[in-house]
Amino acid sequence: MSTLLAYGLYPKLGYANVTYFPSAYKTVQYHGTSAYAPAHGENAREELDLDTTLRIYNEFSRNRTGLAVRDKEYLETLLKTEGIKSRNCVVGEQGYVMFKRSSKGIQIKEIIAATIRELNKLVKEVESKARNAVYDRAVMNDELLQIYRSRHYKIVSRSYGVIMVKPLTEATFRQTYGDRFYVSGLDVGC
Repeated sequence: MSTLLAYGLYPKLGYANVTYFPSAYKTVQYHGTSAYAPAHGENAREELDLDTTLRIYNEFSRNRTGLAVRDKEYLETLLKTEGIKSRNCVVGEQGYVMFKRSSKGIQIKEIIAATIRELNKLVKEVESKARNAVYDRAVMNDELLQIYRSRHYKIVSRSYGVIMVKPLTEATFRQTYGDRFYVSGLDVGC
């Protein structure tokens, strides 16, 4: 309720919506197959390779702004507060995905890859683990959105996630940041 009240108050103070986070949803059938070996987080006892995850993240976010700075302690805290276990992470050499399971399906919290091919492979991997649905409530880049479309996800262009800013100059948010602004569902709790 307080979120709705704040959302109604901000425009009165000069703030405006600058970007919405599209959402993607797909119903899947469980096949119980996995392209990744158990060493990539399938075994619940294995530790998540935070160094590789941070290397991939830092390469991806190098020329971006937003909630883009992370270190090992911050990532450990995010995973703990979000309740994400190593079995809910798939880490490859060029990308990773972190997700949460619930009775509604698998929610992708963050998915990052160096190539579109790796991104598509990670989405396919999550689908192979899902029993009923896969959804991403905060799709943060156009390449991932295109992959979801090509894999027949239902796309909702305007969702509950929104960023509001108070303009300090005549330049728009898009003019200032372009596609360099990054925040993920892992960062904002989507």
